[in-house]
Amino acid sequence: MTIQETYEKWKSSLKKPDDSIFYYHKNLERILLGLAIYVISSKPLVSKLKKANMLKLLHLQVPELITHWIDENEEQFEVLFPMVMTVTEGYIVAAKGAENAYPSEKRTIRAIATLLANSCGVGGDMKENQAQELLDDLSTDGDQIYSDKIKDFGAKLLSLTHRYGIDIPYTQINSLNGW
Repeated sequence: MTIQETYEKWKSSLKKPDDSIFYYHKNLERILLGLAIYVISSKPLVSKLKKANMLKLLHLQVPELITHWIDENEEQFEVLFPMVMTVTEGYIVAAKGAENAYPSEKRTIRAIATLLANSCGVGGDMKENQAQELLDDLSTDGDQIYSDKIKDFGAKLLSLTHRYGIDIPYTQINSLNGW
């Protein structure tokens, strides 16, 4: 199955907006952009986690998924994409459980979960030319993903997330998204 067919199969399983945080995303590239923004911009937060190691799973899976996408490794992408989507969709619930299990890390865990929601949102909503510019800057060594442009963008998003949480004002988010 091609990468596009894998995406279309997954997308066709969505029947209503509650089925996925990616329901309104235009295409696969926007999903991958949101995940890349999250992984790159959340590194400082994830490095603070001591015991909530399950919250580091996306930092292992997303770089591998993006590597398969860039390398057009259809077979591996087909296997990994549904797993990444499942982990991403359950991440907020897992974070809530981790808050209870590791109360000393509650602030960091909450910031990580909020950043994931914000990253996925901006990845799907930004101007097309800005999204393409960020995707064009994306590279991987197989273990990590890199992008100076996404790193800069993510630093601004992380700052807004720290300041406003999930309720970033529209003016701030629209400015970040190039609107």
